Amino acid sequence: MTSWSISPEGINATIEKTQTSLSGISTALAGIAEGVVQPVLDGAGGDGTVAMALDAFLQDQDQGRATQIGQQFTNTVNCTINAANAYSAGDQLMASASVSAAGQAETVHNTTKF
Repeated sequence: MTSWSISPEGINATIEKTQTSLSGISTALAGIAEGVVQPVLDGAGGDGTVAMALDAFLQDQDQGRATQIGQQFTNTVNCTINAANAYSAGDQLMASASVSAAGQAETVHNTTKF
């Protein structure tokens, strides 16, 4: 008898809610530069130096850290889905391997592993 006690329906509902949350965060981050840079530009009396620096910083964060966080999130969700599918198919060893892989999602960028 396995020590796992999971509900595929519960996992699916949790994954859907999690993906919806990430989508909301992604949408909010996508427009942050526009929403922040223009007020800085307006408040600086038309001098674009600070606004351009802020825009470059935000773009760097979006293309670097935010992208990395999104990839780590995707890796973890994929591992969770794989673990649930393996569990449902009765493959406890593969389910355990998928859970272990989820723990590596933070440092592994090769998503084909998942």
